[in-house]
Amino acid sequence: MADYGAGAARASQAYRTTADAGLSPADAAIILHERLCRELCAAKLAYEQKALDRMCLHTTRCTHVLLELRSGVKVESGDVGARALDQLYNHLLWNVARALRVEEPAKRLQYTIDILWKLSRSMRESRIISKDTLR
Repeated sequence: MADYGAGAARASQAYRTTADAGLSPADAAIILHERLCRELCAAKLAYEQKALDRMCLHTTRCTHVLLELRSGVKVESGDVGARALDQLYNHLLWNVARALRVEEPAKRLQYTIDILWKLSRSMRESRIISKDTLR
């Protein structure tokens, strides 16, 4: 399995690549949310298939993407939305990290997937992210 630093570097590069492609920070975040949902679904499926090594690989990827998403939030701006988004990403990180430590990991992962889909849909439909929220 790749080490944390390499995974974080890949997530950071993905975020920068989307920005370089002319996407707004909100569009880049939406793309990363959707990638995160795919990884969480893969982790859940791996757990259900009792392939814990694959589950760990997918949850590690999720952690890297979540850390990169958190790094893109302008908490220092004082924007209420930025603080809320940072807290949400922190909550999702906690859920992913605890997935193997709870009685029903599949439920924990599904809960996290549901939150992300709702957030992505809201971001796509209403453009609720202001310029003060993301870098």
